[in-house]
Amino acid sequence: MQKIIFTTICLFYIGILAAQTTTGMVAYFPMNGTITDAGPNSIAGTNFGATATNNKAGVPNSAMSFANPASTVPQYATHAVNANTSFGATQNFTIAFAVLINTIPHAGGLYDNNLNYGGPGVWLWNANGFPQIQFNFKNNSVGSTNGAIPLSTWRHVAAVRNNGTLSIYINGILNASAAEGTTAPIYSFPARIGSMFYNGFTPPQYNGLNGNMDELRIYNRALSAAEIQTLSSTVLPIKLTNFTATQNNNEIKLAWQTAGDFNASHFTVQRSADGNTFTGIAKVNTNGNANTTGNYSYTDAIINSLITYSTIYYRLQMTDTDGKTQYSNVVVVKLNNTTTNLLALPANTVTSSLTLLLNSTTQKQIQISITDAMGRLLCTNNIVLTNTIQTIYLPVHNLPKGLYYVTASSNAAKETKQFLKY
Repeated sequence: MQKIIFTTICLFYIGILAAQTTTGMVAYFPMNGTITDAGPNSIAGTNFGATATNNKAGVPNSAMSFANPASTVPQYATHAVNANTSFGATQNFTIAFAVLINTIPHAGGLYDNNLNYGGPGVWLWNANGFPQIQFNFKNNSVGSTNGAIPLSTWRHVAAVRNNGTLSIYINGILNASAAEGTTAPIYSFPARIGSMFYNGFTPPQYNGLNGNMDELRIYNRALSAAEIQTLSSTVLPIKLTNFTATQNNNEIKLAWQTAGDFNASHFTVQRSADGNTFTGIAKVNTNGNANTTGNYSYTDAIINSLITYSTIYYRLQMTDTDGKTQYSNVVVVKLNNTTTNLLALPANTVTSSLTLLLNSTTQKQIQISITDAMGRLLCTNNIVLTNTIQTIYLPVHNLPKGLYYVTASSNAAKETKQFLKY
């Protein structure tokens, strides 16, 4: 059934966020017990023995453990060769993840995308007498400083290539920088997660990680320092496992699920008409239980300012009790616009003329009527709507001051909105 919706012109913007940490993302492995790419390209991931473990907040099945305490590498993962992650010699990029190191009896690979063939790679070693993150591209590398990567402690790492400079950020803070190498990268083999790779070895994977990894994200651009600072806060107690959006007539039903909400505060539902600028539209409090699956939902009415768009974008801003935030993936709704909308202007208070903005995606006849508080019919006006926006002006200057009702009706629906005449 088609509905006619009346809405006042006032829109209340809860907050517009400019920083888009999803912009340029080409791969995202949440590591919720599997090696599955939840990013926009759905790159095939394969697990070889790594097991699910607790994340930073102790939520089960929310990170991956790689138990490689010796020189052999029984546990690692791969993702397929993909053009989106095969960065060229001049392509800026960012590789970000959280890591907890158990021991470093030898070097330990974290992410190796054809490192020995000029591609990017991030690994651990203690060649200088302390645990150290090393970031390599085009066969030159930069290493983190002493004390930056302690054992048995979660750290967020961002490795950034920006116009020939390699930089390492630890927990959102720039730690070290150096120049990249000169070898042109070649991408012939699947990338390794939790180990390093060289095809001349048997087996080809070596230097396995003895520790845990979480939230591996890869971008085709150099994230800014501010974005990395925000991203470093994303290893949060909230662990999102599912997020969907479905249209039902003039409403969008959003539903999401978490693996645990320990020390979590709330969700902010954000909406966008262009996929770039998001606006907060609702706050949903969490259950605050680390050991229970959380199920949440929110229903969003399709407002008049969005009805002319063919697509609406949604995401969640997730906030813990310390004020740290992270963002979900973006879900997209392709609108089935078969509604008629009426917007009374200005707001619901008028003096001489009632302005109606009518918008329809199908042609239909609409009757507009005004009644007083006693239900007496004062005037009617028949209008044929086409698939466009039409503005109608109804003179009300002769009406006494008071409360009135404007009604829009068609063969399919009827709806009334009140206004105040001054």
